[in-house]
Amino acid sequence: MPNAQANLFWSVAYAFMEGFALYGAALHPSAAMPVDAILAARRDWEAYQADESAKPVQNGGGRGPCSSGNVVQFDRLVPLDAQPERRRWSWLRSAGETLTVLLSHLRREREIRRAVDALRELDDRTLRDLGIRCRSEIEWTVRYCRDC
Repeated sequence: MPNAQANLFWSVAYAFMEGFALYGAALHPSAAMPVDAILAARRDWEAYQADESAKPVQNGGGRGPCSSGNVVQFDRLVPLDAQPERRRWSWLRSAGETLTVLLSHLRREREIRRAVDALRELDDRTLRDLGIRCRSEIEWTVRYCRDC
């Protein structure tokens, strides 16, 4: 009888886990596996493995204490020449970056002002339904509350 109870317990547990997984997949459809990307990566990997031009580097050259036959393949190492070149400082680039930051800040402040104005038009009951207890919290909520 204890074996039947254990089987029942695990059946119920698996049913709950499956239900939670389905619920999560329904809420987050973007979390689904990108099958096309996985298959394309697999095809690329198989083509890489079949490539005979990539020869491994052997340690020791067959003589001495390092001639154990270990094979080291440098396929993940980025060559030094492939590193991005460091750009020199220039006043024009610096001024452009400063202007870009300033414009993005002004754009964000304008969006905050519009959202605050829109929320001020609502009545107190609607604001409480949104989680804003009083009108003095409107700007703080718009500015700092990311998950509200």
